[in-house]
Amino acid sequence: MRFISPFEGLEVLCTWDGSRAVFREDKWLHAELCGSRLVVAGQQVVGARSNAIDDPAGGDIVDAEARTTIRSILRALRQHGLIGEVDSEPLG
Repeated sequence: MRFISPFEGLEVLCTWDGSRAVFREDKWLHAELCGSRLVVAGQQVVGARSNAIDDPAGGDIVDAEARTTIRSILRALRQHGLIGEVDSEPLG
C-alpha cells in the first residue's frame, strides 16, 4: 500500500460509508456539500442565504395563532441557515 500526504483539494472516497471527504485549509471536511446552489432535476432548490426576516409585529389585527406559526417557520428557516438571524448583518 502507498500513502501520500494530503494536499489542498484532495478528495477521497470513504470506504466505510461511501461518502466523500475533501482536504481544505489543513483539515478534512467529511460529507460536506460546498457550492453556490443546489439543483435537483434541473430546478434550483437552494441558493445563497437570504437576509433576515423579522418576526411578525404590529398591525391593527393580531392573530396569535398565525404569528406563532409564522415564528415557527422563520425559526426553522434560520436553523437550517436558509435565512439570516434577525440581529445579523444583511448579506451581499
